[in-house]
Amino acid sequence: YSIVDATPAITTTSLAQATIGASYSATLTASGGDGTLNWALTSGTLPTGITFTAGVISGSAASGTAGSYPLTFTVTDADGDAVSASLTLTVVAG
Repeated sequence: YSIVDATPAITTTSLAQATIGASYSATLTASGGDGTLNWALTSGTLPTGITFTAGVISGSAASGTAGSYPLTFTVTDADGDAVSASLTLTVVAG
């Protein structure tokens, strides 16, 4: 038999746009990996009012935050195998 060390892969390829003052939620998804997958925002800054916890981007973008937010997310599995993906969150006026 063989032991396969499965590296996770982020399967989310884009983020829906957010509207200032409106409730927003997007769940990042990944496949593969060993054991529990842990998510982190490793580059970029979320707009005021939006948070990232355990693979979920949620909240309500604050007034004055319209624009594009380039973000890099990293998922790490129980073996320490990690992969990153760059996604852009666009915030538009309500």
